[in-house]
Amino acid sequence: MAPAATERGLFMDAASCFDLAFDSVADQYLRVAESANHTQDEREAAQKMVLTSKRIEEGDCDLALMSAREAMDRFRDMQQSAGQLDAERLLLHAYCLQAESCRYAEGAAFKTGVQEALKAAEKLSKEKVQSYQAVGDKRGEAAMLLAGAEVGYSAQDAKKSHEAELMASSALKLARETGDVSLEAAALTLLASAAVKAF
Repeated sequence: MAPAATERGLFMDAASCFDLAFDSVADQYLRVAESANHTQDEREAAQKMVLTSKRIEEGDCDLALMSAREAMDRFRDMQQSAGQLDAERLLLHAYCLQAESCRYAEGAAFKTGVQEALKAAEKLSKEKVQSYQAVGDKRGEAAMLLAGAEVGYSAQDAKKSHEAELMASSALKLARETGDVSLEAAALTLLASAAVKAF
């Protein structure tokens, strides 16, 4: 398999791993959005999460980025760290899909769009890893490392892919320490896929 095809395959696996880690969480937000047992602010934030997931499924990356940011802001204002973390993961995932969609653009839009999306995603993921490290939040750190690995594989570059593998390994260790089975499964799947494609 050609290197470019291999790197693209790793990105698709990274995207699938994100879906694996987020599927049950997305169902949770749908239940919150439809529940009368939560406040209006909580329901509206959950609705933004559901909307972001839908826009990602439809391939509308620009609107997905917008609604993910809105969800992140709403959870931050409510001081709900778990919701904010999930919104951050969705935002980073949307950036990666935006970069992937730009690969099919013609001319300068191809290179510029891919680079801008991945640069923004890499910057955000690094900042979030550092912020979760600073407060000793291992689950948050693991989730952002795994999201960072997706960003790395999205670059379709051998060096970035190696860095992504290191991040996924660190995410796996932290996921096991915190007992987060969904993040552990996603990290294991991604690392296994990377190992297979290395041969």
